[in-house]
Amino acid sequence: MITKKQITSIAVVDEVSLLNKEVLAELVDMVGQKSMSKMLQVFLIELEEGLAILNQFLVSMKGEGLEADREENFNGVALQAHTLKSCAGSFGALALFEAVKGLEQLAKEKNLERVEQQVVKVNELSRLTENELKQYVMESD
Repeated sequence: MITKKQITSIAVVDEVSLLNKEVLAELVDMVGQKSMSKMLQVFLIELEEGLAILNQFLVSMKGEGLEADREENFNGVALQAHTLKSCAGSFGALALFEAVKGLEQLAKEKNLERVEQQVVKVNELSRLTENELKQYVMESD
Protein backbone atom coordinates (compact mmCIF):
# COMPACT_ATOMS: atom_id res chain seq x y z
CA MET A 1 0.00 0.00 0.00
CA ILE A 2 1.28 3.47 -0.86
CA THR A 3 1.53 5.85 2.08
CA LYS A 4 1.86 9.60 2.30
CA LYS A 5 5.46 9.13 3.40
CA GLN A 6 6.23 7.52 0.05
CA ILE A 7 4.78 10.45 -1.89
CA THR A 8 7.95 12.47 -1.94
CA SER A 9 6.85 14.65 -4.85
CA ILE A 10 4.46 16.42 -2.48
CA ALA A 11 6.80 16.45 0.52
CA VAL A 12 4.57 14.67 3.01
CA VAL A 13 6.28 13.28 6.07
CA ASP A 14 3.60 11.71 8.23
CA GLU A 15 2.28 8.20 7.78
CA VAL A 16 -1.31 8.14 6.56
CA SER A 17 -2.49 5.43 4.20
CA LEU A 18 -4.13 6.45 0.98
CA LEU A 19 -7.05 4.12 1.71
CA ASN A 20 -8.60 2.64 4.79
CA LYS A 21 -9.57 -0.74 3.41
CA GLU A 22 -11.58 -1.49 6.55
CA VAL A 23 -13.96 1.34 5.61
CA LEU A 24 -14.23 -0.06 2.10
CA ALA A 25 -14.90 -3.56 3.47
CA GLU A 26 -17.63 -2.21 5.75
CA LEU A 27 -19.26 -0.49 2.78
CA VAL A 28 -19.13 -3.73 0.79
CA ASP A 29 -20.76 -5.56 3.72
CA MET A 30 -23.53 -2.95 3.85
CA VAL A 31 -24.30 -2.55 0.13
CA GLY A 32 -22.69 -5.52 -1.64
CA GLN A 33 -19.78 -5.66 -4.07
CA LYS A 34 -21.77 -4.76 -7.17
CA SER A 35 -23.28 -1.64 -5.61
CA MET A 36 -19.93 -0.72 -4.10
CA SER A 37 -18.24 -0.85 -7.50
CA LYS A 38 -20.90 1.47 -8.91
CA MET A 39 -20.58 3.83 -5.92
CA LEU A 40 -16.81 3.99 -6.41
CA GLN A 41 -17.30 4.80 -10.09
CA VAL A 42 -19.60 7.68 -9.13
CA PHE A 43 -17.09 8.86 -6.51
CA LEU A 44 -14.28 8.89 -9.08
CA ILE A 45 -16.41 10.89 -11.52
CA GLU A 46 -17.35 13.36 -8.77
CA LEU A 47 -13.71 13.58 -7.72
CA GLU A 48 -12.65 14.43 -11.26
CA GLU A 49 -15.39 17.05 -11.56
CA GLY A 50 -14.52 18.52 -8.15
CA LEU A 51 -10.86 18.80 -9.09
CA ALA A 52 -11.76 20.57 -12.31
CA ILE A 53 -13.80 23.09 -10.31
CA LEU A 54 -10.98 23.60 -7.80
CA ASN A 55 -8.47 24.15 -10.57
CA GLN A 56 -10.77 26.64 -12.29
CA PHE A 57 -11.15 28.62 -9.06
CA LEU A 58 -7.38 28.66 -8.74
CA VAL A 59 -6.93 29.97 -12.29
CA SER A 60 -9.50 32.67 -11.58
CA MET A 61 -7.79 33.69 -8.34
CA LYS A 62 -4.43 34.06 -10.03
CA GLY A 63 -5.82 36.39 -12.68
CA GLU A 64 -6.27 40.12 -12.37
CA GLY A 65 -9.68 40.79 -10.96
CA LEU A 66 -11.69 42.54 -8.36
CA GLU A 67 -11.07 41.82 -4.70
CA ALA A 68 -14.72 40.73 -4.42
CA ASP A 69 -14.11 38.14 -7.15
CA ARG A 70 -11.05 36.81 -5.34
CA GLU A 71 -13.07 36.56 -2.12
CA GLU A 72 -15.76 34.63 -3.97
CA ASN A 73 -13.13 32.28 -5.42
CA PHE A 74 -11.65 31.57 -1.98
CA ASN A 75 -15.16 30.80 -0.74
CA GLY A 76 -15.69 28.53 -3.74
CA VAL A 77 -12.44 26.66 -3.04
CA ALA A 78 -13.43 26.22 0.61
CA LEU A 79 -16.88 24.90 -0.34
CA GLN A 80 -15.54 22.52 -3.00
CA ALA A 81 -12.84 21.28 -0.61
CA HIS A 82 -15.53 20.66 2.03
CA THR A 83 -17.53 18.62 -0.48
CA LEU A 84 -14.50 16.58 -1.53
CA LYS A 85 -13.56 16.08 2.12
CA SER A 86 -16.94 14.50 2.82
CA CYS A 87 -16.71 12.22 -0.21
CA ALA A 88 -13.12 11.19 0.53
CA GLY A 89 -13.95 10.44 4.15
CA SER A 90 -16.95 8.34 3.18
CA PHE A 91 -14.79 6.08 1.01
CA GLY A 92 -11.84 5.82 3.39
CA ALA A 93 -9.53 7.97 1.26
CA LEU A 94 -7.54 9.09 4.29
CA ALA A 95 -4.67 11.03 2.72
CA LEU A 96 -7.01 12.83 0.33
CA PHE A 97 -9.37 13.61 3.22
CA GLU A 98 -6.53 15.24 5.16
CA ALA A 99 -5.33 17.17 2.10
CA VAL A 100 -8.73 18.64 1.25
CA LYS A 101 -9.36 19.37 4.92
CA GLY A 102 -6.14 21.41 4.88
CA LEU A 103 -7.18 23.09 1.63
CA GLU A 104 -10.53 24.08 3.10
CA GLN A 105 -8.77 25.75 6.03
CA LEU A 106 -6.21 27.51 3.83
CA ALA A 107 -8.96 28.87 1.59
CA LYS A 108 -10.73 30.28 4.65
CA GLU A 109 -7.43 31.96 5.61
CA LYS A 110 -7.26 33.40 2.07
CA ASN A 111 -3.58 32.60 1.54
CA LEU A 112 -3.25 32.26 -2.24
CA GLU A 113 0.28 30.87 -2.26
CA ARG A 114 -0.51 28.14 0.26
CA VAL A 115 -3.83 27.38 -1.46
CA GLU A 116 -1.94 26.88 -4.73
CA GLN A 117 0.51 24.50 -3.07
CA GLN A 118 -2.30 22.54 -1.43
CA VAL A 119 -4.25 22.25 -4.70
CA VAL A 120 -1.15 20.66 -6.27
CA LYS A 121 -1.04 18.19 -3.36
CA VAL A 122 -4.78 17.46 -3.65
CA ASN A 123 -4.45 16.82 -7.39
CA GLU A 124 -1.56 14.39 -6.86
CA LEU A 125 -3.25 12.58 -3.98
CA SER A 126 -6.44 12.33 -6.04
CA ARG A 127 -4.53 10.65 -8.85
CA LEU A 128 -2.86 8.21 -6.42
CA THR A 129 -6.16 7.54 -4.62
CA GLU A 130 -7.93 6.89 -7.90
CA ASN A 131 -5.27 4.37 -8.89
CA GLU A 132 -5.48 2.66 -5.50
CA LEU A 133 -9.30 2.50 -5.67
CA LYS A 134 -9.20 1.03 -9.17
CA GLN A 135 -6.76 -1.59 -7.95
CA TYR A 136 -9.03 -2.33 -4.98
CA VAL A 137 -12.02 -2.81 -7.31
CA MET A 138 -10.02 -5.14 -9.58
CA GLU A 139 -8.87 -7.21 -6.59
CA SER A 140 -12.42 -7.40 -5.23
CA ASP A 141 -14.11 -8.54 -8.43
